[in-house]
Amino acid sequence: MAICLTLVPDQAWAVSNLLSVDHPGGGGIPDLIKETCQHAVYTDLCIQTMELEPDSAKSDIKSLASIALKIAASNGTYISDYIRRLIQTTADPYLQQCLTDCSENYIDAIDQLEDSISALESRGYSDINHWVTGAMNEIESCEEGFKEVPGHTSLLSDKNALFTKLCSNALAIANYLAGRRE
Repeated sequence: MAICLTLVPDQAWAVSNLLSVDHPGGGGIPDLIKETCQHAVYTDLCIQTMELEPDSAKSDIKSLASIALKIAASNGTYISDYIRRLIQTTADPYLQQCLTDCSENYIDAIDQLEDSISALESRGYSDINHWVTGAMNEIESCEEGFKEVPGHTSLLSDKNALFTKLCSNALAIANYLAGRRE
């Protein structure tokens, strides 16, 4: 059974845990994935996430950009669901407000990634750049919200960091594609 990139809990879980699992690199990774992921800041993460999608092995660069955006959006959806569960179990009013704000940030970020996926079809690379950067800024705002009152720490730091890295990789692949004019 193929792994679907949209809203599949097992895959979202897998993406959220990539940083804590040792993955061997190298053998069996198609050259185009390796070449494309070399343009990403988080090369190993890029390769690991592309390996989760069976269709990536026979994709072109535009398809890899789409896959990277979908992986980031799927991870964002997973985190958004996680935040909703945290809100229900958190008693501290300040943390509840931070989580509520973060929930809104993730909803906006996911919308921006979905807009980026649509823009990819029409080669709207400047729109992709704007929206993916906006998605990363939303999550930076989420993280900063926890720092406003001393003594509170972010409940989402690791998840926010991974989401931002996935967005960064998607943006790098889209920029690489834009530079190739494919």
